[in-house]
Parts: sequence; C-alpha cells; structure tokens
Amino acid sequence: MPLVVYQAPSVSRALGVQALDAAGRDYRVRCTVRGVLGVVAGARAGLGLAIFARSLVPDELVELPAGEGLPELGEIDLVLLSSPLARATDAAEALSGAILSSGQPAPPRRG
Repeated sequence: MPLVVYQAPSVSRALGVQALDAAGRDYRVRCTVRGVLGVVAGARAGLGLAIFARSLVPDELVELPAGEGLPELGEIDLVLLSSPLARATDAAEALSGAILSSGQPAPPRRG
C-alpha cells in the first residue's frame, strides 16, 4: 500500500505507520512532502493513501470505508496557542477562526 506522508517528525505519519504495523499491513512511503498542499497533491495524483483528520478531508478526496481493512488511527488533540502579550493581526485572526470552525474545539484552559 503506497502512502503520501509528511516528512518526519509528523504526528499523522507516526500514527499511520504505527497503526499499519500493528495491523500487520504492508505499506511503503511513496511520497514524502513538507506540507498539507503536498499531501493533497500526492493523493489527487493517485500516488498513495494520505492521512487527514476527518474534519479536514478536502472535498475532492474521499475517506476509505471501514470495509477496506485499514486500521483505525485513533484521535489526537490539536492545540492552538496565542500570545496574550501580542495583538493578533487580521491574518492571524482569520487563521484562528478557520481552524476553530473546522472542528470541535475544547474550551480554553485557564492557569
């Protein structure tokens, strides 16, 4: 099974490889990229399977159904940090808004 993955270190790459190893599935890294656009491009081009959070799968790609025999990858928590000392730029605010609207964020922790 060919994979399109981020270069190491990468949480999604590590989870995917660990899950495939644990399930005894053969795989090979066919394409290693630096960013999400590279992963999307590799998957679009049919170079291999890519790992995305369900909430971030691009419209033109599809999640393989459970019947394909792929292992569950589990869940990870992503944390968005900002500095209370710096004023956020419009671009930073727009990015924060896009990230927070795409998933189920936990309420901010205090302390």
